Amino acid sequence: MAGLHGFHCISARLAAVLCLCIAAVWPLRAQESGGSYLERTTAALAQLDAAERALAAGDTGGIQGALDRMGATAGDLSSKALRFREVANREFARCGDRVQELERRIGDIKTEQGRVQAEIKSLEATLAGATERERLSAQQLVEINRRMANAHAALEERRRKLDELNSWWWVPGYGAYLGIRTLADHDIEEANSLSHALNDERARLSEAGQARAAADRLMRQLQGQITVNNGTTDTLNAMSRQSVAHIAELRQTASFLTTAEAFWSKASTLLQIGVERRDQDLRLLLSLLDEDLTLDDFSEEFRPSSGKMREALLAFAKSVDSGSNYLLDSSTDYCGGPPRAVGGPDLSTRCNVSQITRYFEIVDPVRCSFRYVNPPGCPPPQKVVDQSPAALQAGRNRGDWTRTPAQNWVGRASTSPCELKGSIYYGKLAGPDQCEAVCQGDPVCTAWTYNIRNAFMPGSIGQCWGAPAAFELNKRPWEGFESGGLGQRNP
Repeated sequence: MAGLHGFHCISARLAAVLCLCIAAVWPLRAQESGGSYLERTTAALAQLDAAERALAAGDTGGIQGALDRMGATAGDLSSKALRFREVANREFARCGDRVQELERRIGDIKTEQGRVQAEIKSLEATLAGATERERLSAQQLVEINRRMANAHAALEERRRKLDELNSWWWVPGYGAYLGIRTLADHDIEEANSLSHALNDERARLSEAGQARAAADRLMRQLQGQITVNNGTTDTLNAMSRQSVAHIAELRQTASFLTTAEAFWSKASTLLQIGVERRDQDLRLLLSLLDEDLTLDDFSEEFRPSSGKMREALLAFAKSVDSGSNYLLDSSTDYCGGPPRAVGGPDLSTRCNVSQITRYFEIVDPVRCSFRYVNPPGCPPPQKVVDQSPAALQAGRNRGDWTRTPAQNWVGRASTSPCELKGSIYYGKLAGPDQCEAVCQGDPVCTAWTYNIRNAFMPGSIGQCWGAPAAFELNKRPWEGFESGGLGQRNP
């Protein structure tokens, strides 16, 4: 999977009351001496393209000149991505806490909903007797009054909890979105309506010939309240689902910004390393720019489209310059309340760019921890090898076969075996013995590696890889693997 694995649709309206945080941490909207955010991003990408053309032409001086012109700008863009990432990480932490509390409060309201439903059902059962008789006794009227009072109390308690949720989930102008205020107001109307209905129908319930009609009217009133209850529950459930979804989207935004920070940071270090490593890292950055992903326009409205990382970097810069970026938004409608207090140590740790390769995924955007992933199409279809006794004996007779624990001969740090020329995939096998036997049965295989318990690459435990004679083996300590081969000795 590509370096932006896990960065999918980044939805809209994703940051709570962030302008206060941002203003205190870094003036993101300000024009700078080197031009706008978009101008600087465009210029840095243009120099990377110039370096690519010089690399293709073998023009070392051209590469050097392009990277010289880009260096300071790339460092500045990395710092900007880190600041945005810090805002997103802080907001993720704040909103995560509030959404947990929201879940608890919604649970309390749902419990109260259950009480209301139970009281209404009891009332209905009592009133049902009026449809079989012409009048209700004084004792039955007392019971109905008691149950009506209980239902009214339950409605009042639910309204109080909704009102409390309204006060706690403070967001300017949130009402049109969450409708908590509307729910609370509606509850007041319904509770009052039930009280009035009881008063209106009480006398009729005791009169001959009128009890049935009065009971029917009250039961319709109660059924209406049940419908309101169900609607309230549905609205609160939707509110909870949206809040949880937006929290996940905020984390995806932070992951994208972590990738952007690492990208620009690596670009800024290209002049500080040797020529061979520089050219290798330059190719890596250019390949990352061409990765496919689903983009958001980073504005308040969610309009995803397919594109490349290059387009995402430009779109993000443009949204900052225009003020439409949702990380600059002054309000939120999904995690409520004032912003997290400004100040204190940063949450976000700078990325170790020396470890970043083309295929990785961000695991934690706060610590910038990531893991390597396989490129598309990796692992390939496994090679089928003749495992007949005759074939295995012929393989063993090719020479002296040895083994070495805790080494990964058919592997490289930060690189999938799929990317190594000549590597052979034999599939997932039961253990090192089976892996060695498959290599022995394949006439072109002279070395093998079995992954016993190393999870550096997702899904790689149990994989068996082989290598031909021309393959350069990696004989360095590497826990979790076992390797062996024909005529190979541990140095």
